[in-house]
Formats: sequence, C-alpha cells, structure tokens
Amino acid sequence: VFSGAVGDFDVTRTLQPTTTIVGESIEVVTTISGSGGIPLISKPVYEYPGGLEQYDPQESSNINRRSDRIEGTKKFSDIIIARNPGDYEIPAVTMAFFNPVTNRFEKKNLPAIPFTVERDPNAITNAISEMELAIEPITGLAAWTTPQKQSLTSSPFIWLSLSFPLLLLIGGYMFSSYKDKMSTDTTFARSQKAFQKAQNTLSKAAEMDVKDGYNHIHKALTSFISDKCGLAEGGVSDQDYIDHLKSVNVPNEVVQELKLLLNKCSTINYAPDANSDTLNSDLDKATGLLQNLKKVL
Repeated sequence: VFSGAVGDFDVTRTLQPTTTIVGESIEVVTTISGSGGIPLISKPVYEYPGGLEQYDPQESSNINRRSDRIEGTKKFSDIIIARNPGDYEIPAVTMAFFNPVTNRFEKKNLPAIPFTVERDPNAITNAISEMELAIEPITGLAAWTTPQKQSLTSSPFIWLSLSFPLLLLIGGYMFSSYKDKMSTDTTFARSQKAFQKAQNTLSKAAEMDVKDGYNHIHKALTSFISDKCGLAEGGVSDQDYIDHLKSVNVPNEVVQELKLLLNKCSTINYAPDANSDTLNSDLDKATGLLQNLKKVL
C-alpha cells in the first residue's frame, strides 16, 4: 500500500484489548512518525475479517516545522466490534513511502495481529432467564390451522439469487470498460490521475529550498487544473487557468485564492521576506486549495 507521502517514516500498529467479549469495542491504532510530507499521509485501509463491524475512524496529528524540515506524528484509530465469538486475525500489510534521501521506496511491514472474542456470560444468563420466564402452561382447546402455500417467486431470497450473477456481470463489465478507457483515452486517464500526481508534487516541495519549493507548488496546482480540465500540458499562462476556472463556475473565493498563490509562486524571486516558514505556510494553503479544486472540478 503506497501511503502517498514522501519522507523518512516509522510505522507501528497496535490493538487493544487482545481479548474481549462479544459487543465490546476494540481499537486498532496505527502510528506514523518521522520527517517529510507527513501532513499528506492518508489513512491506511485494512481488510478486516468477516464478522467485524467498523465504527467512527479517528485521526490526530502532532506536526512541528523547523526551518526546512517537517517532523511529527500522525495517529489513525479504527474502532471495531465483533458480533460473534471466535479467534480473529487482522492480516499483515505492507506500507510504502518514497524516501528522497535514499531515492527509493521503503517498505514497512505491519505483522498480523490475532485476537480472541469470547461470549458474554451475562448475556447467556439473561437469555436463559428470559426463556424460563416466558414458559406458561397452555390452556383451552387446540386450534387447528391450515398452512398457506407460498409462491416460489414471492421469496426475496430467490430474486436475490437470480440477480446476483447479473450484478456481478455488470460490475465486471464496468471495471473492464474503466481499464480500457484508462489505456486508450489520454484525457480521461489524466483526469483520473490528476489529484495523486499533484499530491506527490506537493509532498516534494517540503524537502526543497524556497525557490524550488514554490516552483513545485505552482506546478502541482496548474498541472492539476490542466489534467482535470483537459488543457494543454504546456504553454498555458496563469491568467488562462484563472479564466478557465471562471468559465466553469468555480466559486470566486477559490479562484481568487488560487490567483494570489500562483502570483506569489511566479514572483518569489523578488520577495525579500521569503523563507522556509512562509513556504510551509503556503504549502498548507496549497494543500487546502487542492482539496477545494478537487470538489468542484
């Protein structure tokens, strides 16, 4: 699993408690710490075994910016609840980061975590008590009834069984069509990959000097607009990007924020107060602006 961030990171995954009873919550905590593009790290997605329900994922971070380095920790918590007793295991997974120091992808292996879910003894006792209280003597004459015949086609299970192969066929066709379109339609492929491409460019900006960092911010924003809107990959001015966004009814506040940031990136060589702190602040603005553009384009 590629995390989408660039830097040097360490990853741990813990589970508490490792033994519980049916209906009680279990917390799976993933902690990612290190230096680099840590604000851009997205929540890892795990494949949980059947019989587990997932609730209210949470995220917290503690990030420090010192000179040209970004360091800190991000924590992701999943709350899961087992509805049946038994022995479970959260499968092992491998996370990958691109380390610019070694210029290669580094993998972090998270081992499988076993845990046990036991029956709730109180629930069993209560269930038996309710059964005992529900027993009453039968009095009066017996009443004979004739069972009603049910049509085969009236069963929801029959219709579900018949429709499942059709749904599977439709899903397979849609997936195949998507892959074909990604390989044959350049404009569509650019649009689908635009956001991840821009995120990767922004993550590299945090590790560079001020001038190159602003160049990467400019490149990330303009290439995202070009790829999403099918514009030329080169030879387009900043004003052309602004005019195009206005023509497709992007909110004015988003357009104005983009215009100011692109102008700053283009004129950074003439800004006497430009330093790593202002770069980090504008990198945060660019990240938020990219999210807003993704919603409207």
